[in-house]
Amino acid sequence: MSSSPRPPVAGPLPPATPAGPGGAPVRDPRSLDHLTARYHRYAELVGAELRAWLSFHLPRPGRSGSVAGAGRALDAGCGTGAHTTLLADRFTEVLAVDISGPMVDYARGRRPRGNVRYEVRDLRSVTPSMDGLFDAIVCAHTLHYVGDVARALWRLRSVVRPGGTVLLVDVVDERGSPSRAWLRRQAWTRFVEDIHRHRRPVRQAAELLRLSLDCDWLDHESTDRLLMPGDWHAVVRAVFPGATLATFDRAHALSWTAPRAEAGCPDSATRTGARTAGAGPAEGRQ
Repeated sequence: MSSSPRPPVAGPLPPATPAGPGGAPVRDPRSLDHLTARYHRYAELVGAELRAWLSFHLPRPGRSGSVAGAGRALDAGCGTGAHTTLLADRFTEVLAVDISGPMVDYARGRRPRGNVRYEVRDLRSVTPSMDGLFDAIVCAHTLHYVGDVARALWRLRSVVRPGGTVLLVDVVDERGSPSRAWLRRQAWTRFVEDIHRHRRPVRQAAELLRLSLDCDWLDHESTDRLLMPGDWHAVVRAVFPGATLATFDRAHALSWTAPRAEAGCPDSATRTGARTAGAGPAEGRQ
C-alpha cells in the first residue's frame, strides 16, 4: 500500500499541538482522534463484507456467548474495537492495541469484554518476550499509518504462533493520496449504486454519504499516504510467502498460516528474520 514516508507510528496519529489563531490547537488531519464516533459509525456501515471475510478465516464462535476454545489473539490497530469482538468470541484471551487513546477509550466503553485487554500502544511494541505468541493476528486498516510497513509486518510475524493465522487488510491506491474531489465523486457514485442495487437501506445509504462528505473526514482521507497495489502485494508477500490475497473495493487483504516448522521459542528463526528485516525495538510513543 512506494509512497512518501510517514512518521513511524501505527494506528491513528495523535493530534498536532501547534497553536493556530487565538491560541487554539491545530488539528492534524491525519489523526482520527477527533473523529472517533464518526469512524465507529462509518466502519459499521461499510464493514459487513470485511467482517464476513474475517469470520470465514477465524474459528467458529462458541455457543450461547461462550468462547470457542483456548488460544490467544492480537488485534493490532484495534481502533474502536469493531474486530476485537470477533476475536473475543473465538479466543480465550485477546490483546487489542492502538496508538490512539480516544479510540481505545471508545472501544473500552462500547465493547468491553472480560477476556479482552485494551492497551494504548504502537503495534510494533508487541514482542514475543513481553507479550508471548498469538494464535491469530488481525490488523485492519492500520498499516498505511506506519512509516515502514515491512518492518511492522516482520514484527507481526514474530509474534504469531507456529500454525497460527495472520489476517491483514489495508487500503491501497494508485494515486498514493486521493484528492478531495475524487473522494467526493466516489462517495456519490457509491450512494447511487447503493440505491439502484439495493445494497443497503436508503437511510443508511444517505447516512454513509453524509459521513463520507464530512469536511473533517475528507481532510483525513485526502492526507492518507497509501501504497500502490503492486507495492503492497510485493511487501506482504515478501514477509508472508504463500499467502492468499483478496480485494474489497479499495482495500486489499491477506490471509496466511504460519509454518509449523517455525516452532520454538520467541527467539527462533522467525524472530531472527524479523531482526534481519529491520524489525528492531519499536519506535515512537512507547
